[in-house]
Formats: sequence, C-alpha cells, structure tokens
Amino acid sequence: MTQIIEFLKEWTVNFAKNKDIFTKTIAEIKPADREIVILHKHKEHKYFLDPFLEHYANDLKSLRPDSHSSIVCFNTRDNFRILVDKWNDFISFSHLSFIFVNPFAHEQKVWIIFPHTHNNIADPDSLKLGLQTMFEQVESLDRKKVEEVYS
Repeated sequence: MTQIIEFLKEWTVNFAKNKDIFTKTIAEIKPADREIVILHKHKEHKYFLDPFLEHYANDLKSLRPDSHSSIVCFNTRDNFRILVDKWNDFISFSHLSFIFVNPFAHEQKVWIIFPHTHNNIADPDSLKLGLQTMFEQVESLDRKKVEEVYS
C-alpha cells in the first residue's frame, strides 16, 4: 500500500501545482504519511490520500466544517458506492471535495465533486443518477489491478 500512497502523493502534488499555474498562490507544500497540506497565500488546503476510502471517517474527524480539504481516491465502483451510501456524512463540510482519479485512463482521468455544494443544487430524486453519470465519465479502476501494479 505504501507504493500506492506514494504514487497518489506525487499525483496530487502535480495536480495541485497545475491548478495553481495561473494564480500562483501556493506558498508551501508539506507532504506527510497519508496527507498533503498545501499552504496558499490565503488558505490552507489539506489533501487526504485514501486510495480505497478506508480512512475517510477518521480524516473527517480532524476537520472543521469550513476546512478546505479533499479526499483523493481511485475511481473504483466501491469508492463510488461509499460516496453515495455515506453522502449525508459529507454534506456538512462546506469546502470538502472528493477527487476520483484514474491516472491510467485513455481520456478523462479525474472527476471532482463537492458534496455540500452539489447537495444544495441537485434534485434529491436524481442525486444518485447524476453522481453515476459523473462517475462514468472517467474509466473505472479495479482495486486488484491497482494493487498488482504497485505490489
């Protein structure tokens, strides 16, 4: 699992730097075991590296409702099910995003959802269908294949 975390750590740092390419607000990047804290000129953003959403509950406990944070995970069916099943656990965090990644996809490699914002604008009756559509925009990964590549 260490290699998977290291891979996601490198991917996340590159992702954050690319997002910052025009605004240039990153002041410092502090990688840790399973997270990365990026200090911007005006805020702190914490990225939790949780490839298969096994630690999100503990990660959320460390956050304030207004913390700028992201949970970076692979775009797997199991991770998608957790997002849908635990949706109400996520909507109280106003700046929490999930970054679903498939770095091996041929086309689109990432999709991002802010549960709090999405919950405020989405029709509750079509929530799952809308999330499913977003999930399907990026090729899904199989956990076993990811673990084989990084074992």
